[in-house]
Amino acid sequence: MQILYCVATQWKKVFFTCVKKLPLVRHLVEKELSKSLKSMEDDLAAQLGGMSYQRELPSKGWTKERIVREIEKCMALGKKY
Repeated sequence: MQILYCVATQWKKVFFTCVKKLPLVRHLVEKELSKSLKSMEDDLAAQLGGMSYQRELPSKGWTKERIVREIEKCMALGKKY
């Protein structure tokens, strides 16, 4: 019985993989993924609220107080939601 379940599961994976490769289905999947990604990006942008990113190391090291302030700003992001 378990072997039959494994074969059926594997067959479903192969079937849906082939179906997703069809041009019409692939287009629909990409369209839905694009919508989901856009929605996630919008939600994240709203959550960050204009917060800037530190993309490189500062030329002069930060003080302990500055590091604590930055960490507190990041921690506050999670409290909004």
